[in-house]
Amino acid sequence: MSLIDFTNEEGSRFKPSLMGSGLTTGVFNREYVYSIVDKDGITFEKALERSGFLGNESNRIIHDKPKFYLELHIEQGPVLEEEGYQIGIPLGIVGLTVCEFKFKGQSSQAGPTPMDRRRDALVGASKFITNIRDYARRTSDLRATVGIVNLKPNIYNAIPGEVTLTLDLRSIEKEDRERALREAKRLAEEIADQEKLEVEEKHLWTAEQVKFDKEVVSVIEKACNQLGLKYKFLYSWAGHDAQYMTRVSRVGMIFIPSHLGISHSKEEYSSDRDMVNGLRVLAKTVELLDGLT
Repeated sequence: MSLIDFTNEEGSRFKPSLMGSGLTTGVFNREYVYSIVDKDGITFEKALERSGFLGNESNRIIHDKPKFYLELHIEQGPVLEEEGYQIGIPLGIVGLTVCEFKFKGQSSQAGPTPMDRRRDALVGASKFITNIRDYARRTSDLRATVGIVNLKPNIYNAIPGEVTLTLDLRSIEKEDRERALREAKRLAEEIADQEKLEVEEKHLWTAEQVKFDKEVVSVIEKACNQLGLKYKFLYSWAGHDAQYMTRVSRVGMIFIPSHLGISHSKEEYSSDRDMVNGLRVLAKTVELLDGLT
């Protein structure tokens, strides 16, 4: 049994996320990954060199594929806690598309410009954000998030002339995500026309939905039953390295409850009991899978 610590799973400094697992499983090539830069212009290759973990091509998992891959994680959502389950068993990971919208208007001084003469890019972007939020609320099994907003010139007494934002779309079914993206483009163009703006859309990246190995999922369920733990089947709405490991291995994940569904925050919390339950299921699953080899 081996433990793996992938680089850049979250994609906070370098984008896209899941870069380490993507490279080692052949989703991304080395030239692409090494050329990506952070906000300070530092390449991923240079950062790896400085960290001492540059490694070499022969170390990639694709050359020595594990038979099974398991990942233990917090749910990062409220479902398990709210519904009283001790363990979540993901059936897979939903698909994700990230794109960028840029609204362009005219920046001018806030005081002298009459309200009916303005081409305020931030007003257009704001309408887009609330409209896409409302669309997602009306659509089951769809999540839409605007996570980054940058505006220019970004000073208090100037009308924003340009706003760039990211849109994160997630769904279980690919068709729902594609339909949502078409609607986002339509809304952006409609709002730009209303506010006398220009709008540009750019696709950043897509990670398609994956389903986990049915036998591995069944073994995790068996482990829960043997340990007497209450479990629920669900999908992961967050991306994980397990997503790309499905290309080279038979994969399963184990979730434990997240208090209030909070993650990526200092308020993130899972109880000691839940963490121990997760470790027990992981250990029992490894034991049962070992019996299949």
